[in-house]
Amino acid sequence: MSVLEGGIFSRPKGKTGGVVFGAARTRTGKKVTSRLLVSPSNPNSASQQLYRGKFSSAQDLVRNLGPSIYKGFFNRAVSQLPGFQSMESIFLNNMSTAKVITPPAVTNIGTLSPVSDVSPADAGGHNLTFSWTANKGSNGTDDDKIWIMAFPNAANIRATSGYVLYDSSAVRSDLSCEAIVFPGACTAIYGIFAEGVGDAAGLLSIVQWGSQAVV
Repeated sequence: MSVLEGGIFSRPKGKTGGVVFGAARTRTGKKVTSRLLVSPSNPNSASQQLYRGKFSSAQDLVRNLGPSIYKGFFNRAVSQLPGFQSMESIFLNNMSTAKVITPPAVTNIGTLSPVSDVSPADAGGHNLTFSWTANKGSNGTDDDKIWIMAFPNAANIRATSGYVLYDSSAVRSDLSCEAIVFPGACTAIYGIFAEGVGDAAGLLSIVQWGSQAVV
């Protein structure tokens, strides 16, 4: 029921019958508003269920990568969205109804010279390694930190295996990283980028995405 806190000359708040009363700020002050009460429908259609499943899967990916990734590097990466929503959008836009992800296009998170000639390799034993060349471009340094995100592409593996991994132990001049160990044979989706150090401090490169079979 709507309420008139100051008598009949006050502004109504709440709902009466099928009408909801509120207030809107205008150039001349607050004005009383009213609208019809509409109960949102939730038909729970098959297409809605599919989208909700994709949405949940994308959220899980971002949560498991953690705030050091999405807050640290992906703020404003997509349409000025905060980091969590930016990464979520990247995964959703490249996810099939079966929750399989196609490697996204390059994500622009900065102007640092990118990691050159990235080469993932299956090292056996569910191990994935990466190598790159020494080219540091116009503004990179030998000590730039290399970040690698990787996760199994199969939704059932991601859901049961503590599935999202990242490695930041290597620098640009190392030319390779330690093996990233997966819980089993799968196709891995990865993203790799550089974080500037020294003269390049505060800079980030583009994120390069790809896939690699791991056995």
